Amino acid sequence: LRRASGGGTIAIGPGTIQYAIVLEHDGSEPPSITEAKRLSNALVREALLHIGVHATLDVDPSGDLRLGDRKAGGLALRRHRDATLVHGSLLARADVALIAAVLRHPASEPPWRRGRAHDDFLVGLGHIDRDAFASALRQTLADVR
Repeated sequence: LRRASGGGTIAIGPGTIQYAIVLEHDGSEPPSITEAKRLSNALVREALLHIGVHATLDVDPSGDLRLGDRKAGGLALRRHRDATLVHGSLLARADVALIAAVLRHPASEPPWRRGRAHDDFLVGLGHIDRDAFASALRQTLADVR
């Protein structure tokens, strides 16, 4: 299925965690794309820390969450007049070999990927309790309001 928010193709299945964040504009200037990605990734990292995922995650300017030089999550966004939808995918215990088998190499890639195949580029974060993550993300969002 094609996402209205753009972004590359993703494989959703066991071992991945999907999330969505709506950034309301409330009549003010919407955040830039870079700022929306930065804020969303900061909220996700805070929620992960809250539930005990202490991996040192860096954020690439593309919006990718990086664990070292490998991708552990990504996001896409769609801006509307009143809000920006940011939705992302975290690789917890995803089957990277399956992802490599079903997805083509992307037509465009961030420079830090360096042409690597999916199975050399993607990395899982390990077990993440989905319910605990959802609760922590909701609380993190409530704390910034």
